[in-house]
Amino acid sequence: MIKKISKPTLVFISFGLFLIIIGLIVSYKISNQTKILDSLNILPVETIVFNPEKYPDTIGVTGTVNKILDKKTFLLGCQDKCISVPVSYNGKSPDLGQDVTIYGKLIKQNGKYVFLAEKLNPTK
Repeated sequence: MIKKISKPTLVFISFGLFLIIIGLIVSYKISNQTKILDSLNILPVETIVFNPEKYPDTIGVTGTVNKILDKKTFLLGCQDKCISVPVSYNGKSPDLGQDVTIYGKLIKQNGKYVFLAEKLNPTK
């Protein structure tokens, strides 16, 4: 004998399946974005500082953290601190002097370029 499912139970099951599907979609998009970021060519910070307008798309950049400006902003430059670019990052701020690879985009704010980092990996 087949038991009839009540309407509230059917709604509950449908909602649960909906949440599972949404979770799978979000997980796939995050995983795919990480793969895309990891496959980018990595450029030294000196390259982007001298020609920032050449890099309108998402890029990877390596350099040394030369100065921490606040919890979300630091300067990324070369070892001898001769050049730097401000980096805005919402994750955990790296340590001063740490070599990192950042992934994101260069944007112009108030006439100056700022790197909006989506991902940060220590390189040492």
